[in-house]
Amino acid sequence: MMKNILILFLIISAPLKAQVSFENFFTEGVMRVDYFIAGNNENGTIFLHKLGRESEWGGTKVNLIDPFNYGEFRFVIYDSVSNVPIFSRGFSCLFNEWQSTPEAKMVNRCFSQVARFPYPKKSVRFIIEERHNDGRFINHFSMYINPNRIDIETKKAVKYNVKRLLYKGASSSKVDLVFVAEGFTSQQMPVFLDAAKSMTAHLFLYSPFKEQINNFNVWAVMAPSAESGVDVPGDSIWKSTVVNASYYTFGTDRYLMTSDMFALSDAVAGVPYDNIIILCNSKIYGGGAIYNLYATSYNGGDLSNIVTVHELGHSFAGLGDEYYNSQVPYIDFYDTLSEPWEPNITSLVAFQSKWANMLEPGLSIPSPINDSTVNKIGVYEGAGYSAKGLYRSYHSCRMKDNEVDFFCPVCQRSILRMINYYVGLKQE
Repeated sequence: MMKNILILFLIISAPLKAQVSFENFFTEGVMRVDYFIAGNNENGTIFLHKLGRESEWGGTKVNLIDPFNYGEFRFVIYDSVSNVPIFSRGFSCLFNEWQSTPEAKMVNRCFSQVARFPYPKKSVRFIIEERHNDGRFINHFSMYINPNRIDIETKKAVKYNVKRLLYKGASSSKVDLVFVAEGFTSQQMPVFLDAAKSMTAHLFLYSPFKEQINNFNVWAVMAPSAESGVDVPGDSIWKSTVVNASYYTFGTDRYLMTSDMFALSDAVAGVPYDNIIILCNSKIYGGGAIYNLYATSYNGGDLSNIVTVHELGHSFAGLGDEYYNSQVPYIDFYDTLSEPWEPNITSLVAFQSKWANMLEPGLSIPSPINDSTVNKIGVYEGAGYSAKGLYRSYHSCRMKDNEVDFFCPVCQRSILRMINYYVGLKQE
């Protein structure tokens, strides 16, 4: 879904494909770009806040160019001399979700955002692009970054105590997940660790995670909060916590998120990670996730484990919600006249780019929902918060129902592709 962005010029970016050598362009460490994105339901503008350097790049050093074309945005790093793209990453953010709420039609709001990439050896051009409604990306913000600038802030290597929950090898060739304690006091850190361990164990009950466990590291950042619990605005509960997570995001009681990306990024600075899970000290059902940003979950036992797996489907693999009968804060989140970028839902506008090659020959499109198709990959109407015009691939899946204890084959394929990307394998 593309908003009308207020910019001075439009440049449609060419597809990014060729990988480059890490050693030719990057050194150890992380370049961090803190910025704000502000506007309303029609317009968005990006403002630079500051630059920083962190100690350890935990991502792939092989697949530097993102091959997936996922997310409402992407940022691209170009070598400033050759103008060759040397790094890219697709992502979504809380701002573009907020643009689909009724409030965005009435007021302007500002959201913090962080981009991270390996520390460059030489000057680079940093570009943020937003997805157009035809799937292409339009340049939105551009600046040159000299890695020797004196105003680049050096971040503390590790701000909080960090514990390994699972370790299978060097971060550059593994998927690194990091749990961040939110709303746990120093005295409650054993509770946080027990919950993080339980969630980790539950995640690896699901295919393809369980078959790929040797490709994962899992970390726990023991970030103590001043107070126990998180904000619950609907009950007038406000807490002083590390990353300022809150229920009632965009007015939805169970939507548990933070808009403070600066605080979250500070909490995990110096920890090698590919995906963040904010584990909130609350027994109230809730959670949320945004692709390549973070996932959240409450600390409520078995059901919170299930929520965590679902939310990782979003934040890690870019999977879309397949349910369509629950309250959400958005108005017409997907434009059914264009193809959603999420790999597990379709509007049929460009279905050949999705799971068409996984269908049984002769299966009708759309596919009937009956006993004969229960265990078949199909094209079933109802997905992406809409009962009409959007389609999913299976009767049910972990991305649709809490009661389902598996990812469907299409979601499994997408997750596996993402794992292979982070561990440095070539894509199909």
